[in-house]
Amino acid sequence: MLITIEEHNEAYLAITYLHLKGIIKKSCLLHIDEHHDLGRVIVNKDMLHQNDIQSIKKITYEQLRVSDYILPLIYKNIIDKVFWINNNSSTKTLSFKVVEESYYNDLILTLRKEQNKQSSKNTFELTLLELNKSNIIDFNLDNWILSVDLDYFSCDDEAGEYTEIEINKKTYEEHIHNKYNKWKLHFGRKVNFERRDNQYFLTYREIDGPLENKEKGYDHISMKVEKLKGFLINFKSKPKAIIICRSLKSGYTPKESFEFTENLVRNMIYEIFKTNEEVIDINYLLNQFHKSSFSRA
Repeated sequence: MLITIEEHNEAYLAITYLHLKGIIKKSCLLHIDEHHDLGRVIVNKDMLHQNDIQSIKKITYEQLRVSDYILPLIYKNIIDKVFWINNNSSTKTLSFKVVEESYYNDLILTLRKEQNKQSSKNTFELTLLELNKSNIIDFNLDNWILSVDLDYFSCDDEAGEYTEIEINKKTYEEHIHNKYNKWKLHFGRKVNFERRDNQYFLTYREIDGPLENKEKGYDHISMKVEKLKGFLINFKSKPKAIIICRSLKSGYTPKESFEFTENLVRNMIYEIFKTNEEVIDINYLLNQFHKSSFSRA
């Protein structure tokens, strides 16, 4: 099954749905992404244990960031092992525990490095992979999910880490002249109030300072797709689910190379895994979710 999603928080919805339908069991995740997506999560603890579409949608679209989808899946015992391929990996395996902390009616889920590798609730192994060292994966895995973010092939972190909302002149002037305005007190250099002609904006940059330019041309993208193909072709089993994340709306995947990259990746997946199924997008999956009822805990 090949599913396209717009942003990686939607992988939480897609994988949860497939698990509730019995299409996937507890699985290993092969996460191909410029970013680890193991971010700190604040999520409503009651909703996290509910299987209805409204709860799962609220978590996906109102509580998770694009960098958050993996930890709640580990916490729910859907994912128990993660392999991560990025552009700076050196091969190593680390053991982590997902730690929960009460926060009003919510849970904070964070990572803690584990010294004891003995498996217990909410522990998992994270293996960082170099593509030229494929022998460290158990290619006979029966239950695994392939998740590919297009920003792995070409990435614009500066656009992805930048957000702005338009505000009115009154709000702008109230904040720009107030040395104790709460936006600056809480976020410092990450936020700014800007005037452009007769428009006013509140801007936010998650990472302060210059970012490495990781945008790549067509030739480089093609080379990376071929290298990934050479890695994936060694697997002796097919993934139970394949997810392609576009990361276009957030800005991490550059607009100029988006279609080219998606077509190359999709054709590569078809060729390797011989999947002739129609591509399912997130909206189709949401419609199916609305028609389903689940009793699985």
